[in-house]
Amino acid sequence: DETPLRRVTIASDCLEAAQALAATAPAGTAKATHFAFPAFLLTNLGDGGSSSGEMGGGASEDGWRAALDALLREAEVVVSLLPPPLHPIVAERCVELCVPMVTASYVSPEMAAVGERAKLQGGFPVLLGEMGLDPGMDHMSAMKIIDEVHAEGGIVRGFSSVCGGLPSPDALDPTNPLQYTFSWSPSGVLSAAMEPAKFKAHGRVLELTGEEKLAQAEPFHGFPSLNLEVWSVRRISAPTHLLPKKNVPLGPI
Repeated sequence: DETPLRRVTIASDCLEAAQALAATAPAGTAKATHFAFPAFLLTNLGDGGSSSGEMGGGASEDGWRAALDALLREAEVVVSLLPPPLHPIVAERCVELCVPMVTASYVSPEMAAVGERAKLQGGFPVLLGEMGLDPGMDHMSAMKIIDEVHAEGGIVRGFSSVCGGLPSPDALDPTNPLQYTFSWSPSGVLSAAMEPAKFKAHGRVLELTGEEKLAQAEPFHGFPSLNLEVWSVRRISAPTHLLPKKNVPLGPI
């Protein structure tokens, strides 16, 4: 029997990003679709991403929801590459239509609230967040290591995870002051760098502002031939019910 085809909708404010992702799947295609979020939904986007071009504001309050629902009904799974503040808007409609949704972004309080409301209704769809590289694959590889230690009878006394920001050969140029090539949104990189951080180190829970954490960057010696620095990102607060044993502290990096 032939494997049944699955229809996945990739929502992105950048057609090229959707095309690149669609190209990794057999029979994957990407198309430009004009959809305008109403202006009143875009007022709180902040620096986390601005919606422009095909995803710009201006839709009527009466018509935008029906237009979005029409797009979502075409899919069995929705992958949202939209600016993170727009995820909850799409997630609300996915819950209403019972369409699974996946994002690579951090689970914001607003997204968590949508998930909690979804649980209250029968037959709620799967909402998966933090399913990219960081966050996502780093969490999965961390749990793999922790589980392997526990399986051998070991105890985890501390854990730190380092991800992202590796040097790119084409960025090692004196004319590039950052020595860095942006593989995603430049504004997203800079706003993430300035996010406050919360983590546990040496038995203490520390909270730093964006300025403080950048000032306290530390050398990373995992690759001695590279001059790398690391700093804490965001607010790391792994819920204890997600950890297999209580001897796993929050990661400091």
